[in-house]
Amino acid sequence: MKVVTFGGNFCYFPLMKYDLVFVDDSFVQCPERVEKVPSNIIHLNSGVSEDTWEYRRYRIAYMLREIFSRVNDDLFLVDSDVYIPPISIGGGIYTFCIPARAKPSNDVTLFCMSTNLFIPTSFLKFARDVMDEYLKKEIWKNYYVDIYLHSKLIPITKIIPGTYHIIN
Repeated sequence: MKVVTFGGNFCYFPLMKYDLVFVDDSFVQCPERVEKVPSNIIHLNSGVSEDTWEYRRYRIAYMLREIFSRVNDDLFLVDSDVYIPPISIGGGIYTFCIPARAKPSNDVTLFCMSTNLFIPTSFLKFARDVMDEYLKKEIWKNYYVDIYLHSKLIPITKIIPGTYHIIN
């Protein structure tokens, strides 16, 4: 199993030990924190530097497609601002609930459709195809990438005590 993260915003990084870190050089905040991590760092370029919600969704989908294409092992994908304690999992696709802001309010809720996922090797091609469709059909212009991915993967939801997410 490979523990992988990706970003953009690495200002609260690292929270976990990662096997691979995917960095979008088109939009990166706090890059000095990435270079200090003893992981394999893969630099990519989505070509999008604009800081809007639409382009953020595009960048995330681009990075996910690259991760799903390049990892050839069971994938434990954890956002760079999330910590999930060590767990035993296997067999299916899992999503991990994280505390998150219920935008546009400042209320915090448990969000269970994030990009924090466990995907077995046998499902990575399907996940990549989902991201290809999302990008090619420009679904990112109107629909959140994490929720779209969940609607296609239909993962098993897990709540892991001790999980945290840096919200502010």
